[in-house]
Amino acid sequence: MGLASVHIIGGDTVAKTSGYAQALAVSTASSKLFALRAFNKGADCYLQMFNRATAPVSTTTVPDMCLKLIGDLYTGEEFNDGMLFTTGIYVAASSTAAVFTTLGSNDILMQASYRLFP
Repeated sequence: MGLASVHIIGGDTVAKTSGYAQALAVSTASSKLFALRAFNKGADCYLQMFNRATAPVSTTTVPDMCLKLIGDLYTGEEFNDGMLFTTGIYVAASSTAAVFTTLGSNDILMQASYRLFP
């Protein structure tokens, strides 16, 4: 099943990667994240969410939330009332959980449902 066929409830805007990638800039303004879906075709890694409008810095930036992504598996998380990110929403795959560490390849399809928050 491709991510394009998955209906996400909650947010009125959907951001997604155009193909396999390492990161997704969801929003550059204050927003609520309602759902996040991902498919990982590579080795196990971590999908990290950041309260940022720009890309995190490798080996320096600590995520606001982290999900384990198992290789060759589709996963998703829903936030019923929305998870507030006051600066922006940036999602990136990392080889470590505690701090963002760049992956060596583009292995992740991502899709996020969000709404701008006043």
